[in-house]
Amino acid sequence: MGLGKLSQLFVVLTLAAIFAFVQGCSFDAGIDRDNLLPTVPAESETPGIVIPSGAPTIDIFGLAFSSAGNLNPITCASKLNMYLIPLMYESLFEIDGNFEARPLLCERFERDENSYILYIDKDVKFSDGTGLTAQDVKYSLELAKGNDTYYSERLRFVRSISAVGDDAVKIELAEPMGHLEWLLDIPIIKSGSSNMVSPIGTGPYMYVEDGDESYLKAYSGWWQNRKRPYPRIDLIDTPEADLLISFFESGAISLAGNDPTATDPVVFGGDYEEWSFPTSIMYYLGANTEDGPMRDPELRKALSHAIDREFICETEMVRYADPAVLPVNPASRLYDTGIAAGMGFSLEKFARQVEGAGYDEEKPLVINMIVNSENKYKVAVAERIAEDMRTMGVTVNLGLLKWEDYLAALNAGNFDIYLAEVKLRNDFDLTELVSQKGSLNFGRYYSEDTEFLLTSFTQADSNSIGSVSSSLYRKLAEDAPIIPILFKRHVVNAKRGLIEAIDPKQTNIFNGLIG
Repeated sequence: MGLGKLSQLFVVLTLAAIFAFVQGCSFDAGIDRDNLLPTVPAESETPGIVIPSGAPTIDIFGLAFSSAGNLNPITCASKLNMYLIPLMYESLFEIDGNFEARPLLCERFERDENSYILYIDKDVKFSDGTGLTAQDVKYSLELAKGNDTYYSERLRFVRSISAVGDDAVKIELAEPMGHLEWLLDIPIIKSGSSNMVSPIGTGPYMYVEDGDESYLKAYSGWWQNRKRPYPRIDLIDTPEADLLISFFESGAISLAGNDPTATDPVVFGGDYEEWSFPTSIMYYLGANTEDGPMRDPELRKALSHAIDREFICETEMVRYADPAVLPVNPASRLYDTGIAAGMGFSLEKFARQVEGAGYDEEKPLVINMIVNSENKYKVAVAERIAEDMRTMGVTVNLGLLKWEDYLAALNAGNFDIYLAEVKLRNDFDLTELVSQKGSLNFGRYYSEDTEFLLTSFTQADSNSIGSVSSSLYRKLAEDAPIIPILFKRHVVNAKRGLIEAIDPKQTNIFNGLIG
């Protein structure tokens, strides 16, 4: 089929099916609560797809992007464009599939109680051929620390950033932070290039505009000197309100990242392959520790036994989740299986603990539970938990609330328990969830011991954080202000047979891509 006919076909598909991306209703432990409301993209005219010239469609490796958004890795707000960032930019450290920080642009580092010195790899070059310097790192981190960036909250500990010669950066901390490297997977750009459509980076590809075409070109001088899977990756303009499904099924888009349990998930048809990977996105129950029956920590502890996590992940989450009784992904070394062992599903244990708390047939336990109604997966999980508790004689009043009503109920404390989703930081810090000052501590939980352990967690280095996190998880298991359920899995979809191998991870869906 000629390119002209292909263009006509895509226009027909465009007019036939418009699919809107709607941001899932969930929390982010690194974002202020004022920014938690879901956003709905503004309506826009549906564009025809631009087919790259010079090759049949079957030979194109295309990825979705939004021409309305930018490709600045620090200020980018487009989900589609954020997927592309690891192809063009690299960070001081990268986070692997087990949520460990691995040196990348940073060769080594030194730390004391209130500062870090990061030594830059002298072999690194930008895509314009110039070498990476400490000034570039300083410039990038200061941009990231600014207001209204995705990374600003994680750098709240930072007092100042300074270049020490050409190859070292000193970070002064306002308060002790023992594992800052876990939070430094922040893209580095060349100093002074932030106003460019696509700032200069050190990654394997560079952004090119040629008339109506936009594409990524493999950079021959990439400092890692590893094979790039494709010499050219075409960028297919796919506004965030429409055409990903049509373009993927038609072959113009070759590979796409996806959250299959999102509020409005993208569902592809046709013949394609799928790879899933763990995330730091947790489903959990939160309890009202200030009012109602859940003031009793013994009752809160009992809730963990009422959750059939394996069944929920297999059935309600259609295998796109991993069961977890601790507030850390099981893929992480921080997940203490010794603590987790006694907290699993057992309706018999649940019933005994409810009875031990003073409830029986004459004095039945009544629980008011709320969940956001706009995500069918959250509703299914909540209904499963509620039904299992009902089989043991507990009355569960399940409120299915629209997002605004759900938030209002949380802020007012109008619940006994609630089901929620939260994206945790790379280090699985829980301050926002269970600290007295935490913006997501809707259950108004407070414990002096927990505050101490949260501070200890923040100050722990990579060697000591395992023992400190176990102490924290043991305390939270005793008090049970939150009851973890699962961690979501996201996926990469690609047309069958198109790629040989891939090992995607939360921070880079193209990791290990072999074409």
